[in-house]
Amino acid sequence: MIRCLHTLKRSLAGRKLYLWDVGKNAVWTFTSMLNRELDVSGFLTESPVYVGETILNRPVLAAASVRGDPEALIILNSDITPFKRRKAEQYGECLLWPDTLEPNPALSGKDVYICGTGNEVWTFAREARRRWNVTVKGFLEEDARAPREILGLPVLDLRTAQLPEDAAVILLQPHWCRDMAALDVLQERGFSGDLYVRGLAQREQLWSIDPVIMLDDAMKRSRRILLCCEDAMGRAFLHRIAALYDIPIDREVCFAGCAEDGLEDFWSLADEDPEQSVLLIHAFSEKRRYEIVDAANDLGYSAGAHNYTATNVICYSRMYYTRTVNYEADPLLTASVDYTPVGGLPGWAVYGEAETADKRIMVLGGSTSSELFYQESWAAKLCRRLRAEGHAVVIYNGAHEGNTAAQELDRMLRDIRALRPDIVISMSGYNDMQKSGNKFEAMGGEPAFDHWRRIESYMKRIAEAEGAVFHAILQPVNQGPVERPLYDVLMFQGQEDWRAQPFNDHRRSDDFYTDLFPLFFGRSEMFIDMCHYSEQGNALLADAVYQVIKGDLS
Repeated sequence: MIRCLHTLKRSLAGRKLYLWDVGKNAVWTFTSMLNRELDVSGFLTESPVYVGETILNRPVLAAASVRGDPEALIILNSDITPFKRRKAEQYGECLLWPDTLEPNPALSGKDVYICGTGNEVWTFAREARRRWNVTVKGFLEEDARAPREILGLPVLDLRTAQLPEDAAVILLQPHWCRDMAALDVLQERGFSGDLYVRGLAQREQLWSIDPVIMLDDAMKRSRRILLCCEDAMGRAFLHRIAALYDIPIDREVCFAGCAEDGLEDFWSLADEDPEQSVLLIHAFSEKRRYEIVDAANDLGYSAGAHNYTATNVICYSRMYYTRTVNYEADPLLTASVDYTPVGGLPGWAVYGEAETADKRIMVLGGSTSSELFYQESWAAKLCRRLRAEGHAVVIYNGAHEGNTAAQELDRMLRDIRALRPDIVISMSGYNDMQKSGNKFEAMGGEPAFDHWRRIESYMKRIAEAEGAVFHAILQPVNQGPVERPLYDVLMFQGQEDWRAQPFNDHRRSDDFYTDLFPLFFGRSEMFIDMCHYSEQGNALLADAVYQVIKGDLS
């Protein structure tokens, strides 16, 4: 059975649990509560617009409706602002979500084995023995050959260790969801004990269509809910959640089929209508998740249309899933991606042939322009269009996850002379909405938009000094009217809305940068999450950038 390492404090048992607000941050907390199979009584809001709606069959209530109820406990997400916390406290007892948790009491008295041998594992083992009353019997490691010990405990081979039937195994890797080979091995061995994890689904569904909202939307629109699950433990867990929240699962498959469990293979879903169904994917293995997502797209499912989702991240690219490319330490930028295994350069994906190119284009930006996501980037689409029209171009794409304009400037300063671009494009803005300190910070500080504009102006001067035309582009963002439909609020609207407001208020169409900020306002299917573009969104963005640079191609 899958269990969480931390669960609701026993002292809070029997309380009615209400989540504060109906935004994205509340949904992330709700996901964490679902991981612990907690029955949420409802959502509280001060906005009358959403009162009377439901989320996974739980009501959205006026905040005042719980005032005076001694059994009510209002759960606040850990990102709540002090102002909003004070407002919530007017209606009853409130606790931050992390403060409601304690070590899972089911661990007590178990023979516990921990997967892995890294520093975090050591720290956890000491803490578990000292404060959790947990007996750690050893550590499990794939291909552990030579006998050795850690903290006086044996390191056992994951494939051959003799584990007691009632043993508990803890998966505690920093990024445990990235590589669940350990779980695959345990299942192959027929492991029947308890598996303890931090959560079946990640709190931050930033790179994935949110499964909670997709399931809720499917029920409200009477769409068929399809499940493709790759392991028995995960399947059992999802069925328990579905039963708790009255979620109908209309059909189940697994990728290769499983006659023993009565499951057809994934391709049997060819008779389902993607417009009338929602596909939920669960696979601990990233490689298998990629194969399922690839197959889903072949069957007509689309991330942009939000008709498939997963319990874990699904939107990284094949290169990331298969470890064809890897992050590497970068002394200037902390981390970078080495694209040399796919014909690129350290830090730069390359499209086209540099030797035959008569125009060299440099692209800078964040994850919305990078090559590490499933949706083909707008830069790759732009290159294909330019070459189809007869332009001999090479594009160096140096966009990386999380890069701010200041990090773009660093990357540009280091590599512009080596790459010798004729055109430099900086597609940015989103990562600068929450301004973080950097060496280009003005003394006394400055508003986020002013900081972004100043850094872009520096890049313009440097590019021009090196003989390149520079185009700063204020990128499209997923922002809309203040009162959005509940689906949009739950799927997209976190703190990004108020972070984006200063950019919306100060952007200009007559400045040195190109303002594409509102390009997707009022358009559906442009985003797969709060910020990343869908296939359709990237295609439109490539067209827009083409219009910006076409005069520089002759």
